[in-house]
Amino acid sequence: MSLHRFTERIESLFTKIFLINLNLNMIAGSLTGIQVRINRYINTVEPQLSDLIGIRIRSNNRENQI
Repeated sequence: MSLHRFTERIESLFTKIFLINLNLNMIAGSLTGIQVRINRYINTVEPQLSDLIGIRIRSNNRENQI
């Protein structure tokens, strides 16, 4: 009887670990997807805005130009 209870607890523990891991992977994937969407939005909208007002606001490795 105690061996059966032990195996059920081990199975329950591994199931919880698996589900927590799955949830964390889904959250990380969602955050990565959101970051990709933000970067894509910035790279498509910002050049249009900077061309419209005549300045370059953001650049990673280049100097800011006004």
